[in-house]
Amino acid sequence: MSTLQRFSLWLACLVLGALSCRDPARVHGTALVITVEAGGLSVDQLTYSGFDGDAGIFARAPRPETAAGPLPSTSSVRVLLSDALDQHNVEIYVDGTSGGTLVGQGAARVVVVKGVERPVTVILAAPTTGCDACTGCCSNGTCITSPNAAACGAGGGVCTSCDALTTDTCGATGRCGCAGGPPCSSAIGADNCSLDGGGCQCGSGPACAPGVECLRGLCQCTAASCSGCCMGGRCLTGNSSASCGIGGRACLDCGGTACTAGTCTTSPCNPSNCPRGCCSGASCGGGLDNLACGMGGLGCLSCGAGTCDADAGVCVNTCDSTTCPSGCCFNGVCTAGTDAGACGTGGVACSQCATTCTNQVCDLRCDATTCSGGCCQNGVCRGGTSTLACGKNGVTCQSCGSGTCQMKVCVAAICNATTCPTGCCDSVGTCQPGTSGSNCGAPGTSCTSCGALSCQDGGCGVATCDSSNCDGGCCSGSTCLPGTSTLDCGSGGTSCVSCGSGVCTAGACGPAPCSSANCPNGCCALGLCQPHSTSACGSTGGTCSTCDPLRADTCSASGTCVCGAGATQPCGTNLHCVAGVCRCDNVTCAGCCASNGNCQVGTAKSACGVDAGTCANCTGQTMCNTSTRLCQ
Repeated sequence: MSTLQRFSLWLACLVLGALSCRDPARVHGTALVITVEAGGLSVDQLTYSGFDGDAGIFARAPRPETAAGPLPSTSSVRVLLSDALDQHNVEIYVDGTSGGTLVGQGAARVVVVKGVERPVTVILAAPTTGCDACTGCCSNGTCITSPNAAACGAGGGVCTSCDALTTDTCGATGRCGCAGGPPCSSAIGADNCSLDGGGCQCGSGPACAPGVECLRGLCQCTAASCSGCCMGGRCLTGNSSASCGIGGRACLDCGGTACTAGTCTTSPCNPSNCPRGCCSGASCGGGLDNLACGMGGLGCLSCGAGTCDADAGVCVNTCDSTTCPSGCCFNGVCTAGTDAGACGTGGVACSQCATTCTNQVCDLRCDATTCSGGCCQNGVCRGGTSTLACGKNGVTCQSCGSGTCQMKVCVAAICNATTCPTGCCDSVGTCQPGTSGSNCGAPGTSCTSCGALSCQDGGCGVATCDSSNCDGGCCSGSTCLPGTSTLDCGSGGTSCVSCGSGVCTAGACGPAPCSSANCPNGCCALGLCQPHSTSACGSTGGTCSTCDPLRADTCSASGTCVCGAGATQPCGTNLHCVAGVCRCDNVTCAGCCASNGNCQVGTAKSACGVDAGTCANCTGQTMCNTSTRLCQ
């Protein structure tokens, strides 16, 4: 089924009561079931729209297409979505009309999950004037001045409920987030928001580090996330003899030879001795695991969200910037990226455009065609009846200031001694308190600017320092300073403060960055001082790194990964750190173990063997078979 056919099927499914309409190819595919509760309103038509950030995931769609009488109090539709929206936090908007007149609006947020049909409920509320001057969000005609996760929004817009899987708070901007940050998503290495307030996480563990992506609840190093090579679940640069590789494949051990541009001069594991498997380090694996897939002695690959073909040893159902450089990925398949139903380039997930796809970019519009009954605010069609978002015929929403929004048109308020008994009237007819240096005046009179003087009792007086004449700095007495010094830090005309041992950044005091001066017994990660451990090991005040669990089990006081307390270095190549002792065993050694405890390749006449057995010395005319590693 083509993308256009799938999109046409979605349009056919988007009808009232269409709970039995399913894509025959994906009976349990990626979808939303949107249930609309009329909230006691009488409506004869519902108009649906959906957004992923600023990008539309489907255009405004009225259902039924022609109004034919009042709708039931509860209606449901199914919307089939692209698998590329997996883990995206999308917004659903519904307008309810009666006889062509807007009588109710509602919105909700939900996280899309690949292959899962997720329910979402939108409750309509009348666009009453009770929310005209609301700085929070509007719920059933009531202004929620302190938005929360259950009722989130800003600017008088309809309150929405935050998705419980990926968010736990409502920020000051009216956007849902997790622990004060953005919603959890694969873009930041996470798939859920911790229930204990700890922030975004992948599965039940912490969010994934850079170079690693969160797939199926696990942090995976894949070709899509790592340009170097993968070792122990980490993305490395791939330019070391001990960890060499590119393209997100498993790092190879070059056996002491050089690593050039991610390729070993020679490697203990190679196509000649690992023809039916893939290489990781110096070991040859079966190559049929989803996390270690490959054939022909190349570096193993993690298939990410795809699977490893058990017959060919190759990842299937994968699509990324390497396999799809000039198109976009739709359901794991590379498409041209020029269709409105699958738009994009560079191997990114395809977007479903609300309008058209131009030069492989969605042409998102909110205009007279898509928003004839309201106005456009940040690309979203609003009702146009709020004083903070007033307008019609698809124009940009306007704030009416102290005026009112009447018939979706701003009407200026008349400012005089009657309507402004305690302040002054500014140049646009707005009543101001009359106490600031920029708008100073007696009740009912015209405001004036005092410049460097202060406003006292409605008149300009002596010189002063405040936000009106020192907005870009801070005030030390009556003197305006830049506000960038650690001794005099501040902005907005506030009083300057000393940051002590901290630093002044953008007019605000903050802690000094992590360094050897303030982190003498640890290393630095994400700007914070971390105590030494195998997951955070580094020199004093240096950058933390994770110790290889196969070669080390301790981080020394000097910040070096070592094997065993008191040791000075990790285990050598192909040796396994077990209880503080470097051992030659079949975990890290695919060859044989010499009498000195070192791992040998196992193909030499004097050191022949396999699977960490004792190296044999092939005597007489016998030689070591390089395939079986037996003296023959």
